[in-house]
Amino acid sequence: MSTDLISSQSCKIISKHLDNLPFSLSYLHEIILKNSKTFNMGAIMTEWRHFCPEFKYIGSEASKIISSFKTDPEDSSLNKFGEDIKYNNLIQHCNSEGFVLELNSLWAQYYPKGAFQSSHSHLPCHWSFVFFVNCPSGCSPLVFGEEDLAIEAEPGKMLIFPSWIRHHVPHNEGENRSIVAGNFQYLPKYLVEKHPFSRIIYLS
Repeated sequence: MSTDLISSQSCKIISKHLDNLPFSLSYLHEIILKNSKTFNMGAIMTEWRHFCPEFKYIGSEASKIISSFKTDPEDSSLNKFGEDIKYNNLIQHCNSEGFVLELNSLWAQYYPKGAFQSSHSHLPCHWSFVFFVNCPSGCSPLVFGEEDLAIEAEPGKMLIFPSWIRHHVPHNEGENRSIVAGNFQYLPKYLVEKHPFSRIIYLS
């Protein structure tokens, strides 16, 4: 599993390729096509909380990656984001025993030729991810931030980024570009323990 850091909007985007999935990307693409029925800003998508086993698997992989983020001034190998204050504050304060990371939304989209996605963010969530499934010739990149940083869509590539980063998808020139995406938020552990029924544990 390779890792790249890509700067955008004064932050960094984490790029990882997921290998050895327990299902094929073509099978995952068929699930997306079958369940995507709603138009959303130019694309066609599933329900916002579509927790089928295959999507949950992708979400659990994203959760593992986010939970592995650490900052330690004494160990540069753990300080993945260097002097990136926004990132390091988020990780240092939230990736700790005092908080629980929850996957609170999980969906998929496909983009027929000409489909697009307007610029948006995923606030008030903390982390978001996009996993590229079907990426035919001519399919659109995912474009981040004010500097219009375009990251090419590649099958099996996952992008993880803070939810405040704005992003969009230009008009698609390929056929049936598809993705799985999700949002995470941190919940105070004491609140979850005090009110266990206030949290829906989607990853269990």
